[in-house]
Amino acid sequence: MAKQYTHMIRLGIGLELTKLLSPKNIPGVKAYLGIDNDAELVNAIAQDPYNTLYNIIFCSL
Repeated sequence: MAKQYTHMIRLGIGLELTKLLSPKNIPGVKAYLGIDNDAELVNAIAQDPYNTLYNIIFCSL
């Protein structure tokens, strides 16, 4: 049976990486995201808002 959707939400998420990736903030951002590797940092920062929205929308149902 096909799902019957009644609402559609379009979201645009922008990221300001300048402040997040300043040298003094990198250790705190890595700790918040739970990563150790600098190579994963930008990807983890980009994925974090989507993970947060997913948890808000689908885990609160």
